[in-house]
Amino acid sequence: MTDSTFYGWVGHSATSPLIHTTYRPKPFDPTDIEIKITHYYPYVVGHEIVGHVTRVGSGVATLSSPSRHLKVGDRVGIGAQSDSCHRPECPECSSGLDNHCQYQTGTYGGRFRDGSKSYGGAAAAPLLCAGITVFSPLVKNGAGPGKSIGIIGIRGLGHLGLLFAKALGCDHITAISRTSAKKAETLGGLGATKFIATDEDKGWAKTHARSLDLIISTVSSSDMPIGNYLRLMKVNGQFIQVGAPEEPFPAFRVFPLISKGVKIGGSTIGSPEEIRQML
Repeated sequence: MTDSTFYGWVGHSATSPLIHTTYRPKPFDPTDIEIKITHYYPYVVGHEIVGHVTRVGSGVATLSSPSRHLKVGDRVGIGAQSDSCHRPECPECSSGLDNHCQYQTGTYGGRFRDGSKSYGGAAAAPLLCAGITVFSPLVKNGAGPGKSIGIIGIRGLGHLGLLFAKALGCDHITAISRTSAKKAETLGGLGATKFIATDEDKGWAKTHARSLDLIISTVSSSDMPIGNYLRLMKVNGQFIQVGAPEEPFPAFRVFPLISKGVKIGGSTIGSPEEIRQML
């Protein structure tokens, strides 16, 4: 890796044009693992990588993370996070919550622990980012037999959320979207048992009130009808936001939270152990 030269189109800011250039990756450290990428889409986006280990640093076996068991030839994957600090005093890393480490290394647009930039790789396996982003909150919040689950937004994350909810054995799975354009698809192969089109179904919040134990919201809209979504929650239900609106979260009345004991939370990707469980 040290002797390699990478070629790619680089954007130095959000408004600057892409420039074709070369760069050299950081030196191979004792705790690094080198991977030959085998699966990728026909474009470079920086994460969701699948490949085989081609080199393992001499210090990898000393790490506290599950990566210490990797050896040359192993099939591996990388999502939006490629590393964390691994410090024994880090409360997140020491408790298996590597994805919440404040010193984590992003696979793209991040920085390695030595301060050099993380340039990322080619995209391939959607489970490594989109998949774990919905799988983790489903499992953490009790999705499974006897539960009624709602997935808001039927796109990249949402369709995986439906599939995982089905695989986990949830009794009822409700797909929630603005229009009915994806109704046939979700009620067919994606495993949904019910579909709500919020822009088309009149009185949907009242019709489906108190029907869901858990909602995973994958949408990134700052004008989502959060108040009506909360009406769908059962007593002690949980609303988990994984989509990231650039604007502030929409305002809503807190009485539905109080009267039904509903909890609102968020989730970010997942830990290495959760990724292994998902796969």
